[in-house]
Amino acid sequence: MFRFVKSLTFWWPVTVREPDPDQPGAMVEQSFEAQFKLINDARVKASRQARRALMDRLTPDMSAGDIEAIQDEIDAHDRAALVEVLADWRDICDGDGLPIPFSGPAFEELYGERRFRAALTRAYGEAIAEDGGRVKN
Repeated sequence: MFRFVKSLTFWWPVTVREPDPDQPGAMVEQSFEAQFKLINDARVKASRQARRALMDRLTPDMSAGDIEAIQDEIDAHDRAALVEVLADWRDICDGDGLPIPFSGPAFEELYGERRFRAALTRAYGEAIAEDGGRVKN
């Protein structure tokens, strides 16, 4: 039986990859869980089209300043897309091991880190792919 939930939220593992501070040339993985909101296909398509329209504005003859301005718009679009689907997180702590609760300021601080952004984006993509995880009945 399929139970349709209009506003589906779900927890998904997120793996952050970063350089190992103790081994030159090696990477380490740390993980946490994110609670994502599933958005419908129309919103996914609209977001993808909006991003593509921004990318299409880039041309080889643009000045560095113009390219940077468009890149800022793309970055803002990508940030908004993550804000739309991220509802909560757990198992994130600071350097002293103290939990970092989900909040707007905490998100902004962590979002400033490329490895965090990449991990969230990758995890949501895996979650919405039909082959993203094991199916449970």
